[in-house]
Amino acid sequence: MHKPIKKVVIVGGGTAGWMTAALLKKVLSSVIEIELVESEDVGRIGVGEATIPPIRDFNDVLGVNNAEFLRETKATIKLAIKFENWQKIGSEYFHTFGAAGKTIAFCPFHHFWLRANQSGYQTNLWDYDLNYLCAIANKYSPLQTQNPLLAIPHAYHFDASLYANFLRKYSEKRGVKRTEGFINHVSLNAETGFVEKLHLKNDAIIEGDFFIDCSGQRSLLIHKALGVGYEDWSHWLPCDRAIAAPSERLTNTLPYTRSIAHSAGWQWRIP
Repeated sequence: MHKPIKKVVIVGGGTAGWMTAALLKKVLSSVIEIELVESEDVGRIGVGEATIPPIRDFNDVLGVNNAEFLRETKATIKLAIKFENWQKIGSEYFHTFGAAGKTIAFCPFHHFWLRANQSGYQTNLWDYDLNYLCAIANKYSPLQTQNPLLAIPHAYHFDASLYANFLRKYSEKRGVKRTEGFINHVSLNAETGFVEKLHLKNDAIIEGDFFIDCSGQRSLLIHKALGVGYEDWSHWLPCDRAIAAPSERLTNTLPYTRSIAHSAGWQWRIP
């Protein structure tokens, strides 16, 4: 007989931990108790984050105030990703969050555009992509419209550490318990082999019915406690280093992320 889950313990803070805590508390508020364990002694991987449109769905489910979110995370609007030098030096193309034109009768717009070009009506496909036009003009405004041709799907650039802090305040206000502590040892249930207790450096013991590992590269539960092996993909992904560096703010903040190819690796520029 399965024991009902009454308490969920999340190991690790950061965006992963606090997003998990916030969403679980929102959808299961009256059903479960949530405790998040993190240590100030363990640094976060907190850099500029370039998101995609589902982040808006996440925020909407939480019911956060958008103006407050933008202010607290120092966020900017993201309409697209610009890829530079990937085909050859000097080449560029955009991946926008919108779509060119309108799909009609199960036929994507670009088929109509190609047929029009074959018939002598020469235009650029990008002329029909509102996200692209706004991105290169460095403009954005939210539009209240039911017309898909006028929709401007967007995401955000923000400081990941500030977003974690924002969600921490949201979560704690709604009853999530945060415990400060460094985990020394993890106890497993002798019969099931599942995680049962966390033993902290200060001798405190955290028990729960369900544990979620958000400890990042340390992988305290999944790898160190449960022994799930690391799957090496370095033969496919030889680039195994990343350097994060803040820079001065540009005079005009671009509404898109730049992905710039180099001879060895690539560079993100996130406003």
